[in-house]
Amino acid sequence: ACTYGGDEAAEARAAKREARCEAAFAAAIREALALDPVEEAPRITLGGDPRGPCGRLHIPGLRGDGWGEGFALY
Repeated sequence: ACTYGGDEAAEARAAKREARCEAAFAAAIREALALDPVEEAPRITLGGDPRGPCGRLHIPGLRGDGWGEGFALY
């Protein structure tokens, strides 16, 4: 998660919440672009360093922003 602190239970809940959100974002992107659920579809991953981006947008065929894989989401 993108916040400091928390116990193991909070971290587990945050990981489950991130997974649900990633799936929802991916489905919305595929629907908006009328894509089949294939690996070539754009996707969003959540989580990261608390001092950096809280997620990344991955678009196949594009290099990204140069600060890692994909485009940073803040």
